[in-house]
Amino acid sequence: MTAILAQPDRSTLEGMRDHVLLSFLYNSGARIQEALDLCPEAIRFESPSCVRLTGKGRKERICPLWPETALLLKKLLERQPRAPDQRLFVNRYGEPLSASGVRFKLAAYVKAATEATPTLRTKHVTPHAFRHATAVHLISAGVDVTVIRSWLGHVSLDTTTTMPGQS
Repeated sequence: MTAILAQPDRSTLEGMRDHVLLSFLYNSGARIQEALDLCPEAIRFESPSCVRLTGKGRKERICPLWPETALLLKKLLERQPRAPDQRLFVNRYGEPLSASGVRFKLAAYVKAATEATPTLRTKHVTPHAFRHATAVHLISAGVDVTVIRSWLGHVSLDTTTTMPGQS
């Protein structure tokens, strides 16, 4: 994750946006479409920072935001203001990013990250891999699986407890 998150050139608006999006995916464990649908009105910047995500079946859930992620989101909004109900992650024309566009950009960042982290060559990294990494890191940090279930929006506890690589 660290090698991939280091790739976007944060001095450009596009690189900043990509870094914020990837950081948000990792922090929240959001599905790609949940992240792409994110509007400023769904973010609480005051402590404790959190975000309201709308997932499958229009179900809403609240996910905590790390202070670093909240700050990144705030800085992106300062650099590229959006109305409360406008999507946060947009292209250079102000149009919402697509999931396929994010997958394309992520593939380029992963390829670049293999220079510093050669083991990435054998990994299939997708936006969903960020969601999986979030769950694995929460489990390894000792977070209760029912909390992780709620955070990720899993309807069934089985979905959380039978994640690949977990037994």
